[in-house]
Amino acid sequence: MMITALRAGALAVSLLVPTIATVSWVGSAKERVELEARAEPKAPAAPVARVADVEYCTIELKRVLRREHWECADEVWWRPDRDVRYRPLEPADREALRARFRERGREHLLGRG
Repeated sequence: MMITALRAGALAVSLLVPTIATVSWVGSAKERVELEARAEPKAPAAPVARVADVEYCTIELKRVLRREHWECADEVWWRPDRDVRYRPLEPADREALRARFRERGREHLLGRG
């Protein structure tokens, strides 16, 4: 009889803990959704590829990348060769890239510069 009571108690605890955790998580998620719904709408940000986004390579992002290339206000990091570490793209690097496009007759793809 004592063993049955202990087993029943262990079963109750093993069911109670996940139930409490789930209720807590759902409540927390609900609060975040409600808070987000009440927040001021934000202007859409420029599309950014993030590792977590499965669908990051959208048509909109491709258009932005084609338009901006490396000619944007944000700091651009690059590596000129696979064996080199990433570093900020300097003005001389930008000009060298433009020159490579000119050499190959593809300057029209830059659109500006």
